[in-house]
Amino acid sequence: MMPSSHRSELKRLAVLYWLGLSDPQAKDAWTMAEYETSSDPDHNLHELLINDPQTEDRLLNLAKSLLAFEPASKEGIEYAKLVLHSELHKFLNREVSAEAICSLVNRIDLQYLDAIPRENEFYYPTWIGDLWNCCEYCDDTWTLESSPHLVKEALAVLSQFESG
Repeated sequence: MMPSSHRSELKRLAVLYWLGLSDPQAKDAWTMAEYETSSDPDHNLHELLINDPQTEDRLLNLAKSLLAFEPASKEGIEYAKLVLHSELHKFLNREVSAEAICSLVNRIDLQYLDAIPRENEFYYPTWIGDLWNCCEYCDDTWTLESSPHLVKEALAVLSQFESG
């Protein structure tokens, strides 16, 4: 059985790739650690060392087959929140662009809108705050300085994460 931190990392990577982001170094480190600890490695592991368009599918298949994990779940939402939290910090530190944040927010909206069935109501990822509206008309010309409304909302969402 995988150690809990190793399971968590696979779940985080599955959600990260499912949301259109990537972290090849973390993926490769996870894959090598899995090779070292598994007596019967999954057939998808070897292919994970190749960075290609199938990476997302392979990670999702591994997370599902090894851990019964789906990104579109209550548990998946918790990992998506962590991804958003990390990316917002990167945005505020000028490590990712406004356009990248808005692309992530759009992807979260698309992937999680109504993803969790509820009786007589739809699910909306309220944990993204008003980022979706703040990202309207975002393009590659937006910067930290030229989008103070986005910065303000990013700080509000981070504050919400950190307070509860």
